[in-house]
Amino acid sequence: MLKDLNLVGGMTNTDWLNQFHDEMRTHKMTQGQLAKTADYSRSHLNQLLTGNKPINEQARVRLTLALRSLTGQNNIDVCIDYLGITFKSHDYEELVTELFQINPNHFNLKEGARYGYAATLKCGEIDVLLSQYQDVNADGYDPSEDSGTMIELKGQGCRYVESYLRQQDRTWYDFLETCIALDGYFTRVDLAINDRNGLLDVPTLIEKCDRDEFTSHFHGFRDNRTKQWEVSGRTLYLGSPQSEVYFCIYDKAFEQHQKHPEIAIEDQPIRTRFEVRLRRKRAAAAIKNLLAGRDPE
Repeated sequence: MLKDLNLVGGMTNTDWLNQFHDEMRTHKMTQGQLAKTADYSRSHLNQLLTGNKPINEQARVRLTLALRSLTGQNNIDVCIDYLGITFKSHDYEELVTELFQINPNHFNLKEGARYGYAATLKCGEIDVLLSQYQDVNADGYDPSEDSGTMIELKGQGCRYVESYLRQQDRTWYDFLETCIALDGYFTRVDLAINDRNGLLDVPTLIEKCDRDEFTSHFHGFRDNRTKQWEVSGRTLYLGSPQSEVYFCIYDKAFEQHQKHPEIAIEDQPIRTRFEVRLRRKRAAAAIKNLLAGRDPE
């Protein structure tokens, strides 16, 4: 989807710096401009950007915020945060090679898997779930009992794949089109909308739900309540987790502060995250619309 320098948990420093340099070149940005906005000395910034000094999570956030300030980039962006695809094929080597353009030998095999599959192939955060091979021409073959192969990418898995796609000069659109060409069936896709300005205030939305100040086709809502907002995050869910459409709105800044306490909540680059979780027909329709317009909006 759109480039997002903050959702790069699976990227190495080298990959991150390469992408950051690409952004600087695209916007014709000088190190002097960046140093002033990020409040770094020119020499310190140069050492970070050349890799002579290690660049930690806090420095990534600081530079990203400076870049966004200088470029006036949209403070709302979209990314894929979960993707589940099943294939009738048992030829996992072809699937891995075509989809990820990775040598299958880089995947490690382990017994056992989720969702009733027999084994898991794993490369970094990419999971390939395998079922027992069944001969479609054999007597008594039951297609309902043949699970084929499943690709599962969770949040970090999506970031991991993005890193590979950038190196291969490919996009999510290319990846999704390859899935369709291989007769993939999209079981679930989560789209995450990142709000960097706090336009969606979670406590206010929860209060409006409590007061029935909303119109919805959903049968209910629930919120992940805690005793004090000041010391904990809040999450609002709309719809049923079992339905084909499910919404989740939560305080991303608080969540990231728990993972990286050295970065204050108010300095977190993403304030609120709005997740749209789509299953089966709704997932397939969303992918179709994304590919038709090649625009996440």
